[in-house]
Amino acid sequence: MVQSLFRAMLARSRFNLRSLQKQARNLQRASTEVFGVEYSLTCCQEAIAAAHGLGSWNNIARMLRLTGADQEEPIWAIDHRSPLHTEVSVAIMRGEIPHDPYANTLLYGDAHMAMIVATTAWVEEMNQRTLPGLLLVDTEAKSFEESAVWPAIGALGLGELFDGFRSVDTRLNHLPGRVYAEAPVWRQAINSLTFDDPAFRGSGTMAVIEQAMRERAYLSGNSELAAVSTASFLHACALAATPGVLVEELLYEIQQKAPERHVFRDYARKYLEYVSGREAPGRGPTGRSVQLPARLQQGIEGLHRRQFADRINLHKEGKYRPMIVLFSRNDPTSVLLAGALHGTFSAYSPNADEPFKRGLARPMMYVNDQEANYSPSFLSIGGFTYVVETQSPTFPSDVKYVFKASTVVECEPGGIRVGGRFLKIGQ
Repeated sequence: MVQSLFRAMLARSRFNLRSLQKQARNLQRASTEVFGVEYSLTCCQEAIAAAHGLGSWNNIARMLRLTGADQEEPIWAIDHRSPLHTEVSVAIMRGEIPHDPYANTLLYGDAHMAMIVATTAWVEEMNQRTLPGLLLVDTEAKSFEESAVWPAIGALGLGELFDGFRSVDTRLNHLPGRVYAEAPVWRQAINSLTFDDPAFRGSGTMAVIEQAMRERAYLSGNSELAAVSTASFLHACALAATPGVLVEELLYEIQQKAPERHVFRDYARKYLEYVSGREAPGRGPTGRSVQLPARLQQGIEGLHRRQFADRINLHKEGKYRPMIVLFSRNDPTSVLLAGALHGTFSAYSPNADEPFKRGLARPMMYVNDQEANYSPSFLSIGGFTYVVETQSPTFPSDVKYVFKASTVVECEPGGIRVGGRFLKIGQ
């Protein structure tokens, strides 16, 4: 009852404050007709504040921020903090858990406490840096509300905040928007499915796939590092899996539209020689097919069945809206799509001259809600990434990203252990 009354009062306050904003804008637009002189918006705002007995516009601006009524604030801005949220934030500051773009933070132990601490750190990082973030959840739960993350969100009172985030379940056949990613990002997504196949990784197939996507982006009138669609990715995979006619078609198109481009020609010649088993240069295409790894082939087949809504470009939307991505390591297609969406928020630049851009580092959070000790290859080390092992009661020493973690936080029901200190939470 008390919460319902508080929310009703807060909603009314927001409505009244936004009405004052609208009055100031309308007065500014009509100032020439009313006063015969055009006044600035600042002057009109001060006039509205004085007319309502509120002193100055600074008082209204402060109330706009406190109530979350300022429409210029991003949708991930925190307008209120529950007592638990405040307590966890204090513990994070006391424990000096760093926000380091060059490393990550691993949280393990009590799953519920780990989720509460990581969620708090993630939303506070977005709020502080005014950058949208990415929440990756590896789960078999049917919905986000049934995953291990949701109870922590409810305990923190952040349900309404998360309602404004884009949710994408890559396990479904129908997605709410189109998926785009740069060629190196697609290659990194492939790595997540082929990391245990050194023969394929050394065959040069991935290099051909990546370069084919770069050429397709360039021939479309964009930079070769521009994001390409799932259709371009599938075409590049088909080109690599069945070399011959498709390679010749792309080479002919390059010769007609961009004869100065020679990188793909070199890749194609070496690849065709490798596929045909001939080392002598100048041999033509044989049309032989290349056996792709089983998980990659399953991912490609599943991607053909996926349908994407045309109304939204998820790559562009991720630049200004936080995103929740559900995927499953047991579904190769969802791993590919999660890797592509991860590239939108990744701090790593596809430009080899500048492999890491600090300013592009987005707050990211990865939750392993399945069997312990799994890390997808596309999960970049760093980039303000909070890694939560919900199934690991002990230190997961065999996970590769652990050794590069800047901070390891052991979570217990009553608090966290970090840097040799135990910080109580919720007591």
